[in-house]
Amino acid sequence: MKESENIYRALSMVDNLAQLYNSRHFNKQLQIEIDRVNRYNDPLTLILFDIDNFKDFNDAYGHVEGDRVFMCLGQVVKKCLRKTDTAYRYGGEEFTVILPMTKKENGFITAENTQESDEQIFCLKRRGGDDMGRRPCERQKAAGKGSRLMIFLGDDAVPPDVLR
Repeated sequence: MKESENIYRALSMVDNLAQLYNSRHFNKQLQIEIDRVNRYNDPLTLILFDIDNFKDFNDAYGHVEGDRVFMCLGQVVKKCLRKTDTAYRYGGEEFTVILPMTKKENGFITAENTQESDEQIFCLKRRGGDDMGRRPCERQKAAGKGSRLMIFLGDDAVPPDVLR
């Protein structure tokens, strides 16, 4: 009984498409990290990002392809993080990453690495009908074709004294 309870608890914390933590878990974890900032004066960086034009993408290519975007994005984001960092699907096409003990400058590096990795994955090009296939960005840019999903990252950090 205890084992199944642990399984259900874990499932209740994870978004089933992106395989990232959900907003409920984000709210709990963020409070833990803010408490840590206040207690030890450690730095904390929060990355927020969303997918621009996602509704248009879903309308054009269908929800199955939209679901694939979330699955791929979750994999990419997790590969860009340290073990101490946690990523969340906050809602819809909005995502956030908590980077404990990370200064603003290092947070920007993580955000840029994530964005560069996303760009390699999310340059999507139409192949005939409604079928979508992934192609390297360079070939798409050279051909002047493709439907781009833009990953937008915030570009500021919250100083620790604001969290108190």
